[in-house]
Amino acid sequence: MPELVFFRPYPAFRIPAYKKAVFFDVDGTLVSEGEKKISEKNMVWLRRLAMHSDIFLATSLPYEEAMRKLSSAADLIKGGVFAGGGRVRVGKLDKIHLMNTEWLDEVNKWKGIYGFRVRAYAKKDLVYKVTLTFEKRNYMEDGVAKIAEILKSEQAEDTLFQIVMEQNRMQILAAGTGKLEGISEICEKISVTFDEIAVFGNDEADIPMLSAVPFSVAVPGSSEKVRNAAGVWRGE
Repeated sequence: MPELVFFRPYPAFRIPAYKKAVFFDVDGTLVSEGEKKISEKNMVWLRRLAMHSDIFLATSLPYEEAMRKLSSAADLIKGGVFAGGGRVRVGKLDKIHLMNTEWLDEVNKWKGIYGFRVRAYAKKDLVYKVTLTFEKRNYMEDGVAKIAEILKSEQAEDTLFQIVMEQNRMQILAAGTGKLEGISEICEKISVTFDEIAVFGNDEADIPMLSAVPFSVAVPGSSEKVRNAAGVWRGE
């Protein structure tokens, strides 16, 4: 019987057989909330897992920031879905899902009113994700509605974009992109099916991938909605 995969300290959730590929969210999953890098304990078991399965990420972080948080465990990563699906890396493939940003000038006019910061994720000036972080929570609902209105009016069709909310962050990506879509691209590239992979996550942005992959795990700290979407809830 093969050695069992474990997640977090004993008593740990154990996977009955190693998967060909395992996808992890970063913040709140591999790296504890509020921490800047992976713990030594998590690094040890991630190295142990990498002896049997290919390790990928599925994160809202950009590639460079995710690698910094994984510290010396970054060499274990075979690729992943970054910036919520805006960028996909595996092997020699480094694909970005380019988005039109003509609407950004109009959005920036509303920063002071709704109290948000704007960050554009780009590779060589090619933007693949824009994040609005609301510092004034009581203005967030109205702010999100206003930005959605701008996207619709500026681009004629709001289907050109998709909006993903993560706590106080409004993430704007090109339509048809996301963690699930990115995982699908990687699976096709490495010739594996969803039955041959595992996914771990903790946030509502992870729900589509947790719902679609048969072996999916919601880690400690996940909301009830996230736990209900996953195949397994790894509780405390």
